[in-house]
Amino acid sequence: MVKAYLVVRIKGQADVPHWAQTTLKLLKLERKYRATILPAKENTLGMLNKVK
Repeated sequence: MVKAYLVVRIKGQADVPHWAQTTLKLLKLERKYRATILPAKENTLGMLNKVK
C-alpha cells in the first residue's frame, strides 16, 4: 500500500496556463528540479494527473 508519493518537477515551460501554475504552486512545485513528498490521497492523485 502506497502511503506517499515523491514527486519531482523536471521540466519548466514559459507558457504554463494559470490553472496549471496554481496547481503546481499548491503542490509546492513552482520551479524546475524541485521535489516534494505528497500524501497518497485521492485529491492529491487527481491534482498530479491534471498537471501531468
